[in-house]
Amino acid sequence: MFAVLYKSILDQLYDGLYVLSRERKILYFSEVAEKLTGFKAEEVVGRRCMDGILSHVDETGIALCDHACVMEACMQSGTSQCGTAYLRHKNGHRVPVAIKATPLRSPKGEIEGAIQLFSDGGRLAEIEARMQKLEKLALSDALTGLSNRRCLAAALQRALEGFDQGGSPFFLLYLDIDDFKRVNDTHGHAAGDQVLAAVARTLQTCLRAGDIVARWGGEEFVILACGERSGALRLAEKCLGLIASTTVHSGSSCIAVTASIGIAYVQDGDTPESLLCRADQMLYNSKLRGKNRATDPGLTVTIPQACPPAQLTAR
Repeated sequence: MFAVLYKSILDQLYDGLYVLSRERKILYFSEVAEKLTGFKAEEVVGRRCMDGILSHVDETGIALCDHACVMEACMQSGTSQCGTAYLRHKNGHRVPVAIKATPLRSPKGEIEGAIQLFSDGGRLAEIEARMQKLEKLALSDALTGLSNRRCLAAALQRALEGFDQGGSPFFLLYLDIDDFKRVNDTHGHAAGDQVLAAVARTLQTCLRAGDIVARWGGEEFVILACGERSGALRLAEKCLGLIASTTVHSGSSCIAVTASIGIAYVQDGDTPESLLCRADQMLYNSKLRGKNRATDPGLTVTIPQACPPAQLTAR
């Protein structure tokens, strides 16, 4: 009765399970193990696992039974062992599996065998890939594909913590598309979305290794980048010039695009809020000075509409 009860419980496990004796003879083979391998219990029970039944190999095709058997390792060490392998399905193809082996002890504590739980590694990989995709979606802007506000906020917090511990200086470029409301009002929101996507793609081409650009909200973007003031001015100049040379075609209309930028440099004692606030104030100053320019505490970078080489003018 108890044997039937235990078998019923084991057969309900999500993972496949089989039990080996100390001589590595298979004593029990669960229903899930049958589904994962294609072998029926009566085909394997009583045989030794190294007799070429499941024939575990690693990802390079090397057999594991003789030199890297997880079950043998757990019986030798007396501790649980984990690993991955590719077992041979009854139909001949290979099945990736994640394995956990646990020693089976007698009432006296002597190791009498081992229990192996194994699950479909392909399914685990699928779940992991799906989780990574969901995480990416949670940290990405749906329209532009850039990092979103949440992702940038986390990166900014990490950058500040690193700076406080003696790390590299960094800066923010706070960018706003000029006259974006007029684009929506004149050409429609679909055209506005095209403009946002075009600016996002342009900004991505401006980035250096390690820079992060995010859509902060609406028509606003934020770039987080390491470096000193000279690097910030060069990057702002590049962004302004390339954006001003960007056009979006909507129906018979050709929409010209420019942007304004505010620059803020990290300081001791900064918080994300204080740094963003200074960048926002500089952006406001750029708008007051006629748009299509970048402003930092000491300089305004102006890119004329016709896009000749950028001019730097002192405030």
